[in-house]
Amino acid sequence: MEIEIQNGKCTKEHRSPNGIEWSPKTENYKCNRHPAYTIQACMVPYAPCGSHDIYHAADGGNASADDGSKVFMQRDIDAFITYLHNVKKTSTNTELSYQRDLKKFIVFLEEEGVKNVRDIKKDDLAAYMDYMITEDFKPATISRNVASIKALFHFLVYDGRVDEDISGVLKSPKIEKKAPEIMTMSEVNTLLEQPNGDTPKEIRDKAMLELLYATGIRVSELITLRCEDVNLQMNYIVCHSGSKERIIPFGLKARNALLRYVEGSREAL
Repeated sequence: MEIEIQNGKCTKEHRSPNGIEWSPKTENYKCNRHPAYTIQACMVPYAPCGSHDIYHAADGGNASADDGSKVFMQRDIDAFITYLHNVKKTSTNTELSYQRDLKKFIVFLEEEGVKNVRDIKKDDLAAYMDYMITEDFKPATISRNVASIKALFHFLVYDGRVDEDISGVLKSPKIEKKAPEIMTMSEVNTLLEQPNGDTPKEIRDKAMLELLYATGIRVSELITLRCEDVNLQMNYIVCHSGSKERIIPFGLKARNALLRYVEGSREAL
C-alpha cells in the first residue's frame, strides 16, 4: 500500500483489505512496516489499518512488537471487537462477553509461550479445551468460549491476519437440557392471589398476572401490548412480532381483571 509522509508522519487515510475505512483521529500509533513514522489514520487503539500491522504505543509511539505478548495479541482482539461493533453492529453486552472469553484465552496462550496469533497451533486450541475441562468449566461456559474463539479466527482469516482457520478442531460439548420445573396448581393459585388489594398498583399487577396465565404470552410481549391490541368485547389480544401477528383468546377471569384495571386504575398510575 502506498503511503504519504508529511513531517515524519504517515498521514494517508487507509482502507483495509476487507474494505473498512479508518479515519484520521490520533497520532499515537506507529507503523511497524515504517517504524520511523506514526500512523494518523486509525479509528481506535489496536484497530487494523490497511496492510499496516500497527499497535497503540502508550508512551506516544515508542513501543515495539517486543513489548510483550499480551499487547501484541490484544491488538488483534481489539480489532475484532471493533469489527463486530462497526460492521456486525453487535450489542455492548455481546462485545463484553467476547472480550472476557478471549482475555482468558490470551492469558492461557501467554503461559504456553505463544506470543502471536500466527503462532497459535491446533495443539494449543486442544490444550485450552483440556484446560477448561480440567478446571471444571460448565459445558455452557465451554461452548461460549469455543464460539468466541471460532468467531475470532473467522475474523483473523477474513482480515488477512492469519492464513488458516484452525478453530475447526474445537468442538462444543453437549449441553444437557433440563426439563423446566412446572408449578403445581396450588403454587399457581398462590401466585395469582398475591396482588389482592385495592390500590391501583395491585389492581394492575392482578390484571398482568391473570393475562399471563390465561394466554401464556411472554413477559416481553405483555409489556409491549398497546390498548388497541386488547379486545375486551371479543376477549382476545393481538401480539406483534415483526410483520407477524398472533391472536390469543383469554377467559372471564382475565377479562374481569383487565376491565377493573382499565376502567378504574390505569389513569391513576
